[in-house]
Amino acid sequence: MISLWLGFGGGIALIAWVILETPGAVNLVSWPAMVLIFGGTLAAVSVQEGLPAVLAATARALRLLLPGRSATLEQAAAEISRLARRAQAEGGLLALQGEGSALADDGFLRRALNAASTAADASEVRAIMEAEISEMRRSRVQESEVFQAMASAAPILGLMGTLLGMVRVVSAVSDPVRMGPAMALALSSDFVALGLSQLICSPLAGRLMAEARREVLLREVALEGALGIMAGRPIYRLELQLAAYVRRRQRQLGPTLEPAGRRAAAAA
Repeated sequence: MISLWLGFGGGIALIAWVILETPGAVNLVSWPAMVLIFGGTLAAVSVQEGLPAVLAATARALRLLLPGRSATLEQAAAEISRLARRAQAEGGLLALQGEGSALADDGFLRRALNAASTAADASEVRAIMEAEISEMRRSRVQESEVFQAMASAAPILGLMGTLLGMVRVVSAVSDPVRMGPAMALALSSDFVALGLSQLICSPLAGRLMAEARREVLLREVALEGALGIMAGRPIYRLELQLAAYVRRRQRQLGPTLEPAGRRAAAAA
């Protein structure tokens, strides 16, 4: 979250400084151009992705700016170890009913433990919970794609604004009073469009995808932990397996964000 604030703040401050230090650059800020770029980008992406998807992606991006509550992998491993000790001391998974909510991961670990305590075997638990991971992954990828679509649409709208401004310049070539605002629109459109695309939308798309990878890995660790508790593995062995799993999955987890079970099935 701090890196996000530093990145946005530093980029905006740098652009503002360049504008203030460049004579006449303040004219690049044209309200018609801003309305065209921002409004046109929002309209185009709403048609492409749907307004609910745009609103969901915007809400997710705003949450990135707030202090994070989601657990780290170290916290997840520690919580799983604690629950495994309790299960072994108190007679199994039934002692963990209602547990697993401390990770602030939308209750995934609690649901995994509940599924493990009621399912017939581990493969059934894995299938149920990996389906939930896949649905979460699909949602996160769509949110990232919304901002990637914005990053692609904004420069095109900037070009449209430039062409519109040049038409106005040509039509007002004999009137210097009208030529100034027309030239400002032509120059400002590309400036605003590139700023929206490369300073806001594209970085947010990448950050949302990175957060999706982290969420997928956190839930996979929670699932592996629940399965380990279900199998009654010794604490030290469970901790070693979780650590090895995290290292392996951090290397494997790619842009598709596929759950580990499905990647193994596809490879087979």
